[in-house]
Amino acid sequence: MAPPDRSMGETGQPTRIRATAVVVIVGTVVLLAGACAPPSGPGSTTTVNTSPTAVIVADPTSGPAPLAVSFSGLSSTQPGGTITGHS
Repeated sequence: MAPPDRSMGETGQPTRIRATAVVVIVGTVVLLAGACAPPSGPGSTTTVNTSPTAVIVADPTSGPAPLAVSFSGLSSTQPGGTITGHS
């Protein structure tokens, strides 16, 4: 009886390809985690983003049914920052 072919994985795919895919995925996760890390060392600062204050204005606020109402969030504020968009 011939020895089993150890170059093939359980799914029939070569194990070398599977190992390469794992290295690529792990490498990508490490790169992303490194890019998101806060600065460290002397003189570095960490900026904390505060939550915005949402203000919704309706116009008109009353009238006969059916009433068409428009809403605006332009009165919302972001302490220490700028609101870049509304959705």
